[in-house]
Amino acid sequence: MTSLIRTKVNGFVVTYAVIDPAAETVYAAHQNGATVKELGQREMAAIALNFNYADTSRGIPIGRLIIDSNTFISDITKTAARDELYMMPDRTLHIGKAPAGALWAIQGSPPLLKDGNNVITEGIKRDQLGTDIWRGGNYRTASGITAAGKLVIVRTYDKVTMDDLADIMAKLGCVDALNGDGGGSSYLWPADDGWGRTLGSALIVKKGVATMEKPYLIIDPGHGGKDPGAAGNGIIEKEYTLKISLYMYERFKALSVPVALTRDVDKTIESSDRGALVKASGAKYCISNHINAAPSSEACGAEVIHSIHNDGKLAHAIVGALQDAGQKLRPKPVFSKANEATGSDYYFMHRLTGSVTTLIVEYGFCSNATDAACIKENWKAYAEAVIRAFCSFTGYAYTPPALEVTKPVEPPVKPLSTPVKSELFSDVPADNWAIKSIEKAAKAGIINGVAPGEFGLGQPVTREQLAVILDRLGFLRE
Repeated sequence: MTSLIRTKVNGFVVTYAVIDPAAETVYAAHQNGATVKELGQREMAAIALNFNYADTSRGIPIGRLIIDSNTFISDITKTAARDELYMMPDRTLHIGKAPAGALWAIQGSPPLLKDGNNVITEGIKRDQLGTDIWRGGNYRTASGITAAGKLVIVRTYDKVTMDDLADIMAKLGCVDALNGDGGGSSYLWPADDGWGRTLGSALIVKKGVATMEKPYLIIDPGHGGKDPGAAGNGIIEKEYTLKISLYMYERFKALSVPVALTRDVDKTIESSDRGALVKASGAKYCISNHINAAPSSEACGAEVIHSIHNDGKLAHAIVGALQDAGQKLRPKPVFSKANEATGSDYYFMHRLTGSVTTLIVEYGFCSNATDAACIKENWKAYAEAVIRAFCSFTGYAYTPPALEVTKPVEPPVKPLSTPVKSELFSDVPADNWAIKSIEKAAKAGIINGVAPGEFGLGQPVTREQLAVILDRLGFLRE
């Protein structure tokens, strides 16, 4: 696996890595308001590097950002000419303006090297950057490509000029190189840990080449993080949607349905990011799990909302399964809703998820005490009902989950031929080491119990009792 190397290059302290895109997974990641560290942890990355310029007050990248062949952030007039580090479907890396078909692209400015030559001056003029950005010393990040097509990423720990940075990239074997955001935004995780501005994007490196097939289904646990969703009668929506979704995820995997999640922990995902995650997943279907609430405590029942562009057949199958599982339904349990002003879908999970067939499943109302009690007790049964309906509708073979059977503990069975206690004394168990001698002595009239049927096991013998025993044995003479 690619490792980070901390050393001096041309007298400046840097940390860098050389990555082979044919052997490692390299891509751009995005989440508004996230730090590079948070993106690295979310993606379970080996390395995460900040690159895009960003509005750090809101954590939103500035300049075009392409992920999974979809444009997540569009260019503005000022950034339209700027270069991007991008990857094509053949996994080759390039610096320039990404063409149609690029898998991903992350923007920087200005270019440092092109075909081995320093091109900073032309880039500064074209990208309308101040000379202070060029000539001033600063902490910086950069990415470059070697003649062999390998990616070099660098973070400086000394303040360097742009020309210094170009020389560093050339020294590390780059023929093309691009400057990333710098100053207080310079951040390379995990070399830098525990701080970082909210940048909203990062360049990600993961071990091995990703070969996972696209999911057929993506499951979306509604809300999360700073957005708890609805709450009432002991239910917090984000907690139950996550429980339901994690259960579904494991069950679908067991049923061999290619499946993914928008989140698997309690974290904030903005509406635009959530829709973009679903859209970029390439999935055919999305199930977005929710718990409803209403001002009136009388509102109750499950419902499924589908896009205005969908026929609603799967939605009807799901509400039927929920009803079979014992949950009440709303008076109109299946519906779609359009925005009156635009004519497009009203709900962002339909409007922003592209060609993915997205269904919003509301399992009941936490504002209704009866519904809330049913959800708390039966959420797993309701989730299983949705799983069964989905498999039946899409043609995947369904088998119910294995029953969790607890075998009752049976008392040990003693052999019938073995008595459980002495024949003469109830307080002498059959396995006592002295039982035979006790019974012989009693039958011979040498020793009696302390009471009828009770030997007095473990009790001491007095001097008087000893004298009687010796006399019975014939040891005493007249």
